[in-house]
Amino acid sequence: MRALLTRCHPALLFLGVVLAVAFSTYVFYRQQYAGATDWFGYCQQGQLLRQGRIALPLELPLREFPAAVPFGYFASGDLALPQYTPGFPLLLALAGLLQLEYFVNPVIGLLGCVLFFLLVRDVTGPWTAAVFTMLWAFFPIVVFSSTVLMSDMVAAVGLLAAWWLYRRERLLLSACVLGFSFSVRPTNVLFLLAFALPLWRDRRLLRYGLWLALPCALYALYNQAVYGAPWRTGYSDIINDLQPGVFLSHFTFYLRETVRQLGWPLAGLALLGLTVPHRDRLFHVIWFVLFLGFYSFWWAGGDRWWWTRFLLPAYAPLFLLAALGFDRVRSWMLVRFPRPDWQPVLGAVLLGALALTPLYSIRLARDEGDVFVPHKGIEYFEVVRRIQLVAPPGSYVGSVEFGGALLLYSDLKHFSSVFENSLPLVREVLQRGRAAYLVVEPWHRDRDVILRLLAAYPHERLPDIPVWSGLQVYELHLPPVATP
Repeated sequence: MRALLTRCHPALLFLGVVLAVAFSTYVFYRQQYAGATDWFGYCQQGQLLRQGRIALPLELPLREFPAAVPFGYFASGDLALPQYTPGFPLLLALAGLLQLEYFVNPVIGLLGCVLFFLLVRDVTGPWTAAVFTMLWAFFPIVVFSSTVLMSDMVAAVGLLAAWWLYRRERLLLSACVLGFSFSVRPTNVLFLLAFALPLWRDRRLLRYGLWLALPCALYALYNQAVYGAPWRTGYSDIINDLQPGVFLSHFTFYLRETVRQLGWPLAGLALLGLTVPHRDRLFHVIWFVLFLGFYSFWWAGGDRWWWTRFLLPAYAPLFLLAALGFDRVRSWMLVRFPRPDWQPVLGAVLLGALALTPLYSIRLARDEGDVFVPHKGIEYFEVVRRIQLVAPPGSYVGSVEFGGALLLYSDLKHFSSVFENSLPLVREVLQRGRAAYLVVEPWHRDRDVILRLLAAYPHERLPDIPVWSGLQVYELHLPPVATP
């Protein structure tokens, strides 16, 4: 062991410490409970894939009662089909065989750090790569995406892996990884537009395209079988989600938020990296700009810092440019101070100053209040347990935010309380002899459908659940039958 440590480059020992601390952080703050729409959708789809199923089994006929379909799924005839693409749920399903589905994102986050180190080392040196890996590992949106049950980190690592494998002359593996990443996040196809530059330059565009057709064909077959067309996914037509009216505000938001998370020194180094002659410089720029431009048109986002998760698959080239910029600064300083006995000290000082950047990132993430939070999503689990205390098994519970958690953590049924169809659905289940309840989130109390449900059905108000300023809980009853 001592001989191994002696031969090991000190930068690799430093990297080992960075990776250990980063992974421990990801694991400690990992999400362990699911609810809402995205978290439930991914988790539920992973469980169904593990069972060899696609559609979510529901009791009521969906043509008649589409309100029984939880968010994250949609009614297609009498089937409840998943909204989300299958790549990330497939990873959850595989990890779920060992009850490790909530470790997928921390492990993917760690893999992303390793790939990032390898890519930066290829264009700089081991010490610069190790320090920049630390900056990447504790970048706020990287920590966030390595701890929550979302597909952003998987999508980002798919692109990192595809690019690194290509640089290692592993074209088939690179194409397979890139094709799989399309099934994680279809917008990863934007990367292919930038990737065409090095492929064309290296005269591998056709060959790579043929290999890429293999995983894309498998994904197309899945879409054909589930949604009826190779190009169709569970998402609605995205053309309607691209809105020119939001471009300026979203573009400004994403640029400002990106610079804020990077910090001015790192952002300045990225700009300086643009002046460094490098064969992939234009590729890196286009990689980032394509994602920035696309999501500036996307209707969602533009208000909370974590919407930068959309851009996470395109943040790596900014760090790569910053690493090149840092090397240029260090080279310039060494030329200005040519004394051999000063140069090691000067290089160490510059690296040490750079290594302080994660302190800024950690403070920024801590101040946001939703990154370094243990037991993420536990409120969904706790609310379900509170409802189970009053609702007998098989009861139907109407809500917006807690439908997925009800299906995951209990034998209760769910209906979406803000759908018009929820009114006849409640009558149907009550006539079947089932109990019906309504859980009202604070921001939905004045919704028209909620008010009409309470007006149409006699109800008993139960104690509020102390989550999110109080969840109102009602038990609904059949209205009395009018006598002639």
